[in-house]
Amino acid sequence: MNPIPTERPTRQAAKSGLLGLSPKATIYLVGALVILSADSEAFAILPLLRELSLEYGLSTTQIAWVAALPGLTAAGFVPVMCRLGDMFGVRRLLIISLSAAVAGNILCTFSPGPTGFLIGRAIIGGGVACIPLLYSYLRLQSETQEEVNQAAGFMTAMIGGGLVVSFLMGGVVMELGGTVRTALMVVTILSLVVVVLLRFALPDNPTRVKCTIDYVGSALLVVALTALVLGLSEG
Repeated sequence: MNPIPTERPTRQAAKSGLLGLSPKATIYLVGALVILSADSEAFAILPLLRELSLEYGLSTTQIAWVAALPGLTAAGFVPVMCRLGDMFGVRRLLIISLSAAVAGNILCTFSPGPTGFLIGRAIIGGGVACIPLLYSYLRLQSETQEEVNQAAGFMTAMIGGGLVVSFLMGGVVMELGGTVRTALMVVTILSLVVVVLLRFALPDNPTRVKCTIDYVGSALLVVALTALVLGLSEG
């Protein structure tokens, strides 16, 4: 991603942002929800692996793939989507990235068996690109080095907090009488709300950069990592 641009963004947000907050507070509030949503898409079901195996008929090897697939596909998604963010706008790619995770989670929720569930988990890897894209967006909205440092600290704190909350989320839903599919639906609804907020509550940034994308390199990285995990899982 690019450093702070020489062309400063005009803060196009309204004088009062979401819930009457300042534009900057609105950006950070929505950013916190983006991180929580991305973390939940990938990690909320990991404490529920036993329930997942029963619900979807997953084998031990398939359970390992449930945990690994988002990270593997993210290795290809992240560099490509970040480059596309430079070219077509970071906010636009934030929306696309999180929408991909929503689509994957919906597929997981309504899948009747392991095949559809695993495909959904692979698609969810697109949502991981939200994390570097959000940091790029915060940098583009920063006007001083101090604001850049604040953005870095915010990202660090929220990624850690989002992981904790996402791991608790699935267990809380189960304790309240829900099922694994209920937990998946809760995460999906959260992500849908965040997609709407990204579209209507955050200002766009006019900065665009012409660059090339190494699609082949990204694809080869995913293939290499997948082969490695496949070899390990098969012993």
